Amino acid sequence: MWSLVTSRGQRVALKSLPCVLGSDREAADVALPHSSISPAHARVEQQGDGLLISAIDGAALELDGQAVEQASLAHGDTLIIGRVTLRVADDQARATAPKRGAATGAGNQDAGDELQLRGAAAGAG
Repeated sequence: MWSLVTSRGQRVALKSLPCVLGSDREAADVALPHSSISPAHARVEQQGDGLLISAIDGAALELDGQAVEQASLAHGDTLIIGRVTLRVADDQARATAPKRGAATGAGNQDAGDELQLRGAAAGAG
């Protein structure tokens, strides 16, 4: 199972894919209430053994320090949505897989305890 992990260690299981990440609790499956995040900011879907993230309407996304509109996600990647930093985790591979990039999060904020889930995407960490 895939998860997103905040810099504070809060783990959000992505149990139902595809899912939408955004600031609006009604429009998003995983709500990240932050002023830098659009109501429906990005879509995450299964792609083979991994994930694919796509910006919605040109929303700001960075993967391992590079601006992207669409990208494959791998275990250990650092994803910045707006100004919120999340680490991508494949819970089955996290003990053995090497990270593709280093998580710095410099200058970015973390949704921390404000991460809100609704529907089938909710998961405990």
